[in-house]
Order: sequence, then structure tokens, then C-alpha cells
Amino acid sequence: MNRRAFLSSVGLLATVSLSGCSADEFDTVEDVAIQVDNTTNSPVSVDLTVERSGSVTLEETVAVDADETEYANPRIPEAGEYELRAAVDDERTTTRTVSVTSSDVQVGRNIAVIISETDVRVLKEEIADSAGAGAF
Repeated sequence: MNRRAFLSSVGLLATVSLSGCSADEFDTVEDVAIQVDNTTNSPVSVDLTVERSGSVTLEETVAVDADETEYANPRIPEAGEYELRAAVDDERTTTRTVSVTSSDVQVGRNIAVIISETDVRVLKEEIADSAGAGAF
């Protein structure tokens, strides 16, 4: 695993305070968010699409500066299976089915999209431990 991407993904929770989001983007802090992390040395534009049962809940392009994080609200109102597609270019594209539980919706557990020089990975935030720290 790319050390930089790993360290970035481990350190994500420290930056999950929704920095960079305006108050009108999310109804509450409990909203499930897509956290887009650019671990490259160049700015990227990431095309995000979230679908459930053929219905699109999000279709948005997110611009992320080098070594920065941005957030998108996928408008996930309930538990279920959602298909997330994240594309930077033809070589760096991924589609993944993400299971969102009612607990994820209640606590606003994030879905991370990590952009590296060679690929795009999708991770879901894990349940917080007894100290209150979660991980991806």
C-alpha cells in the first residue's frame, strides 16, 4: 500500500470536522458525507455519482487542490445499498457498492474517496472505538 495514501487515510478522522463545508451544504452534522482526499501533488476534478435503485442522489464534480480534502453531500436519507462512482480520468475511475446502515445515517459516518497518482479508492469510516476515535 502507498505509505502516503495510508497515512492520509488514517489521519482523515482528525479532519472530519467538515472543514471546507458551508452550513447550507449539510442539514445536520449527522449527514453522511463523501470526503474526497487528493493525495497527489496536483489539483484534480473528481466526478461523483451516487445511485440507489436507479435513482441518482448525487451527480457532482468536486475540485480538490493538491494534498487537500473537500466534501460532497450525497443526500443519503436512509439505509440501503448505494452505488458510488468516482472518476478523475479514464485510468483513475472506480465504482463501488457501499452498504449504508441506519447507524451510518444516524451518526453521519463518512465515505472516503482517496485519489492517488495511480488510482481511486473508496473506504467507509469504521465505528468509533471506546475513546471516540474512528478510522477508515
